[in-house]
Amino acid sequence: MQRTKKLSIKQLESYLQDLDDFERPKIELEQYATPPHIAALLLNAIDQTYDDLDGKLVCDLGCGTGRLAAGSVICGAKMVFGFDLDQSALDGALQNFNDTFNENEQDGMSGLYQACPSFNLIQADIASQEYDAFWKCWHNFFDTVIMNPPFGTKQNAGLDIKFLERAINLSKGTVYSLHKTSTRDYILSKSKQWAVSAKPIAQIRYNLENTYKFHKRKSVDIDVDLWRVEDIERIGG
Repeated sequence: MQRTKKLSIKQLESYLQDLDDFERPKIELEQYATPPHIAALLLNAIDQTYDDLDGKLVCDLGCGTGRLAAGSVICGAKMVFGFDLDQSALDGALQNFNDTFNENEQDGMSGLYQACPSFNLIQADIASQEYDAFWKCWHNFFDTVIMNPPFGTKQNAGLDIKFLERAINLSKGTVYSLHKTSTRDYILSKSKQWAVSAKPIAQIRYNLENTYKFHKRKSVDIDVDLWRVEDIERIGG
């Protein structure tokens, strides 16, 4: 799909904020929707600074309800694949795609494209070794992998790193991923172990909304890095 014009961050955010979030988020999966403003900032940097979306084969790993996947389509991705463990999240992503790219034919979004967007949504466990054979089929398949992985609670410690390692295996180009700033040194050490070039290209104040009943505050700000990984030497295989 060939995009016909670029969007500002504000324009991109206006489209992304209309997408539905998780209807019933699951704490065991650490389901938190990526805020529209954060998603717009991330996608704008990937697209306009590094030109890693327009005309590219893109993967949204742990796509949830598809905000980053939809944004990638809006930014001109040739084709987008969204992977998630939760079928209900994928159902929400499909609904978001249908609503966005059908309804917006009447409100001007159709002018962004020369063809209808192509996307695929697939249910799969990203971190489990039981799915390793499945993921081998996608090895080095994508030009660009983007994700906002689970940060990893005490019950899921290290889950963010498992996502990052999987993303690097899937990419033949670049990976973009959000991680807590407090994990920066550890990610740098892992990138050396994996023989890839990784650097934080932006630091963001991530507004984590009150999502679950046990949350006492309306929202919490977390320092988050946007990482760019390149020079991938095909870890795993």
